[in-house]
Amino acid sequence: MANVEEIKVQTHLNTQLLQATITKIDRLESRPAPGTEEPDTTLQLDVCFPLGKQEDIQKLEDLLQSKNTCKTLVGSLSTIGGENTKSSVRRLLSHMITTKLAININWMGKGGEIAFSSLKLQEILKETVRKNRLCANATDLDVEIFNVTKDWFRFACDRDGGRRRRAEEKKLQIQIQAEQNESELEDQTNK
Repeated sequence: MANVEEIKVQTHLNTQLLQATITKIDRLESRPAPGTEEPDTTLQLDVCFPLGKQEDIQKLEDLLQSKNTCKTLVGSLSTIGGENTKSSVRRLLSHMITTKLAININWMGKGGEIAFSSLKLQEILKETVRKNRLCANATDLDVEIFNVTKDWFRFACDRDGGRRRRAEEKKLQIQIQAEQNESELEDQTNK
């Protein structure tokens, strides 16, 4: 059993080294040819990640109308990486959106929530995951990205202690109900 754990740890370390190497290669490949002017790749956003308010999403969506901004943002976010499509999508979403805001977003926008499928940010996510070489060969990549994204938003309320908090509230309600039942039972027996 210890050997399996050692193999898992070594595989994880190898993946991290591979990602670091790929990032360095990408930087070298993206350099302009000698003698040519380097394009401005600095991203000047009025929005800081992670986005915490609906207004922040709207500001970013307005900025993403420019193809140059989109390309620069994809390049910037592609350094986040991940070992596979699932981890890449989760890491990117966690970097881009707070849990508090994620609770108010779903894929289709049902229940008056924000529809992530209609946001330009969804396209940025897709392009960024595709840029990850460890995910590039996955079949049905779009479907996998969309399914992981849907689940990430669906289970946002369970993150940051949400599930534990709801369990404690339920336990408290059961205790209150039991005390009320005992009180009513005592009242009935005293009559």
